[in-house]
Amino acid sequence: MEFESHPATNQLIPSVQQAVAENTARVFGTYKDLKIPQTAPVQLTTPADEKGELLHRLVNAQALYTQHCLLCHGVNGAGDGPQAHILNPKPRDFRLGIVKYTSTEVGQKASTEDLQNVIKNGIAGTGMPAFKGLGNHEIAQIVDYVKYLALRGDTERIVSIEASIDFSEDQASKGDRQNLIEEAAEFIKEDLPAIYDDESERLFAMWSKADSPSQIVEPDSLPPAPTEASLAEPSVISIENGRRLYLSKTGQCASCHGETGKGDGEQTIQIHKRPDGSNYEEPGLHDAWGHMVKPRDLTYGVFHGGRRPIDIYRRIYAGVKGTPMPAYGASGLSEAEIWDLVNYLLYLAGDFPEIGPEYFSR
Repeated sequence: MEFESHPATNQLIPSVQQAVAENTARVFGTYKDLKIPQTAPVQLTTPADEKGELLHRLVNAQALYTQHCLLCHGVNGAGDGPQAHILNPKPRDFRLGIVKYTSTEVGQKASTEDLQNVIKNGIAGTGMPAFKGLGNHEIAQIVDYVKYLALRGDTERIVSIEASIDFSEDQASKGDRQNLIEEAAEFIKEDLPAIYDDESERLFAMWSKADSPSQIVEPDSLPPAPTEASLAEPSVISIENGRRLYLSKTGQCASCHGETGKGDGEQTIQIHKRPDGSNYEEPGLHDAWGHMVKPRDLTYGVFHGGRRPIDIYRRIYAGVKGTPMPAYGASGLSEAEIWDLVNYLLYLAGDFPEIGPEYFSR
C-alpha cells in the first residue's frame, strides 16, 4: 500500500504534481517510511521497550488504524475504504482537517479529547462504532495517526490549491505551455519548499491550539429546569422561550429542522450552491465534503454529537463543523438563550414527558 496524491494535486501540470508529491514525502514520509516534524502535535515515540529501543509510535498507530479504521476511512484517510460505499452518512474524509462534533470554539480544530471520545464512544446513529475494547494507550495512538493523516492531506491540498492558481492543467491549456513549464521550474526551486513548510507549521499550530483550555466551549452557568423562568426572558419559562427561539427569524431552526423538529424544513427542498458558486444538481443541504446531509430529526432522540445538555449546547454555540449547521454563539445568541434552546430540543427528543401543550402559549 502507498498514499495516493490528493485530487487537488492531480489538477496540476506534471512537474508541479511531482514536486508537491516530493515535498509531501519530504515532510510526512511515505506509507512504509512515516515521518513528521517534531513540531507536529503528535507523539513520535513510546517509552523504551524491554530491549531499550525506542518504538516509533506512528508505526504502531498505523498498525492499529489498519486493523480498526482502514476498512471505512481508507489508506489515505479519505473516507473511501472498502466498506465506505454501504455507509450513510459516509465515513469522514480526514484530509480537510475538519471534525464535525467538537468541544472547541468556532473555527478551531478538534481537541485531542474530542477525537478520543469519538473513537471510544462512537457516533450514535452512524456506522462509526464505539471501540470500548481498546485501551486508552491504543486510542491515543489512533488519534495521533488520524491527526497525521489530516495534517498530511490538508497540507498537500492547500498547497496544491495555491499552486493551481498559476500551474494547473486548465491554466496551461489557455496559454503558452512551454513558458508555464519554465515558470513552474523556478517556482518549484525557489518557492514551493518554503510554502509547504509554512503551511504545515501553520496547521500544526492550529491543531495544537485546539488543546488549549481557552478554546473549549464552557458556559458560565448551568441550564435552568425547563419549567423555571428563562434567564434570557424572565416573563416566560425556559422551554417556552426555547420554542420561541426555535421558530423565530433569529434562530431559524425550523427552516432546516422543520416546525415540529422532523428534519423537514424548507431548506431541504431548495437548491443550494457549491463553494465554487455553481448549483448542486439535487435539492437539499450538503456538507464540506460534498455529501448530501439531512437535518437531524430531533424527535428521534439521537444526537450524533452526544445527548448530554453540554453536548447540545456546544452544537448550538459552535455549530457542526463542515456542515450547514451554523454557530449561534457567533451570531449573537446569548448563553441563556442557548440553554433555553437546549431544553426545547431535549423536549422534542422525548425528554420531559410531564410537560404538555398547556406549557406553551398559542
